Amino acid sequence: MTEATNQDDVFDVFEDAPGVDDDQSEDINDQSENGDDQEGDDEGSQEDELDEYEEDGKTYKIPKDLKGHLLRNKDYTQKTQELAEQRRAFEAERVKAQEDAKEVEEAKFSYRGVQNRLADLQALTPDDWDQVRILDQRNGTNNYDKLQREFLTLPRQADELKRTLDQKISEARDAQQQSVAQQVAQGQAILARDIPGWGPELGAKLVEFVKSEYGVTEEKHGQAFMDPALVKLAHAAYKAKEASRKTQTQQRADQAKKAVPANVVKGGSTPKAGAHDKLSTEEFARRRNQELAAKGKR
Repeated sequence: MTEATNQDDVFDVFEDAPGVDDDQSEDINDQSENGDDQEGDDEGSQEDELDEYEEDGKTYKIPKDLKGHLLRNKDYTQKTQELAEQRRAFEAERVKAQEDAKEVEEAKFSYRGVQNRLADLQALTPDDWDQVRILDQRNGTNNYDKLQREFLTLPRQADELKRTLDQKISEARDAQQQSVAQQVAQGQAILARDIPGWGPELGAKLVEFVKSEYGVTEEKHGQAFMDPALVKLAHAAYKAKEASRKTQTQQRADQAKKAVPANVVKGGSTPKAGAHDKLSTEEFARRRNQELAAKGKR
């Protein structure tokens, strides 16, 4: 066997080998291409189901359904952090209000002390002053001059303490108003976090609801409207009432649909059978033919 012949035989073996003919090769290529297309479609489908989500300056690819859940949690966390900051500010204002109230009481005490001392000196009679002078001469003291200087300086001291007291009262009032504002802001933050759709409109509805249902008014129960826990209780009662009202409305609508009025024959009489003069020509002929046919059968 020659070298050329051996090579031809080798080529013939590959050409005649089963499973590698042209048609099958084309099928394999087609399947491969279809597989690539399908893989591309799957990747495109997966891309459609993903969405971008940003957290701490980084962007992630996550399922769209999960994004809404994460955004709600993120919003709740953010509102909780803001609420914590407001609580700290409220606590600081509360402490300041307590300190201001203490300073007011101290200023009142000092002012009243000076007023009482001045009143005592003003109550001294000329004889009392003479008695003080006599005692000074006998004991070698100088109380008369001291009392005179005190008597002259006390009015000015009282005026200064009164101005200080007025300033402390003003500062305490401002601090109290600021504390109330912080308390209101904190309550609103809690309600915005825990009640979906919270706002002035819903708040007005709750005010009207508790007034009509329970007789609660801002004039008599103003402090209750500042307590988020009580407002949330009122909202729960309001939602339950609304749900019950909608259920009853739907039930009445369903009952109205089921109610079918009975057919009433005009005139209250049974329609006359057989052929008669009040029928149309066609109906008279039809009924007459029926009667004749019935007679023929008998």
